[in-house]
Amino acid sequence: MAETSTIPPHARTRAAARAPRGAAPVTHRKLVAVAAPALTPGMLPPPNTAGPSRVLAIDPALRNTGWAIVERQGRKNVALAWGVIRNPPKLLPSSCLAEIARSFRGLIDQYRPNVCGIEATIYVQKLHRDHYPCDGHQR
Repeated sequence: MAETSTIPPHARTRAAARAPRGAAPVTHRKLVAVAAPALTPGMLPPPNTAGPSRVLAIDPALRNTGWAIVERQGRKNVALAWGVIRNPPKLLPSSCLAEIARSFRGLIDQYRPNVCGIEATIYVQKLHRDHYPCDGHQR
């Protein structure tokens, strides 16, 4: 159970004056440390909070998703690894997303980044329906 902290009387009166009428009083509580949850199969590992900043950079696309692992080493940014997750054209979009997720789980487990940067996605409407069966595909 969390302990209630004491608030100086002058702070209580100012806070009460700013609070709308009928508002419930605010209780300040001290933070209590909580144990990390146990990992279950399929869960991602906890983030890497120790050591230098390591970034997973993502250029999203259904067919060719680009990625890179970049680490700050002193005053330099160093690319540790990079690549493209390629999905065949005949693969359904839902299967592409599942494959991308599987690939990123492996990358995260291997490199343990503590930051992720994702390029903004755009939606493109294809003009030739004989090549692209859906109206809008996500890049």
